[in-house]
Amino acid sequence: MSEKPIEYYVALASAMVVVALQHKEKPWVVRTCIAGASGGLGYALAQEAASLIPWMGEAMAIVVITAFSYAVIDAGLAILADRQAIAAAARKWLGVGK
Repeated sequence: MSEKPIEYYVALASAMVVVALQHKEKPWVVRTCIAGASGGLGYALAQEAASLIPWMGEAMAIVVITAFSYAVIDAGLAILADRQAIAAAARKWLGVGK
């Protein structure tokens, strides 16, 4: 594991806690998975993002990427949860039904 300053890990943990708190109504396993996936993407991509955007440090990049990946995951889960909308879109795409 690379040697990162403590601020980097504090930023990661803080961003993951914020993500987990966004889903208080869901079971802790779901909240942990969403926070873990968002934090994992942030951790994996922060160094690359910080190198592409010179004014953004790694700690800021990890928070931004974690927040953005949370938004993508949350939107995807909301779409998947709406089965009627998925069925209607599939029928329209396939040309079936009304």
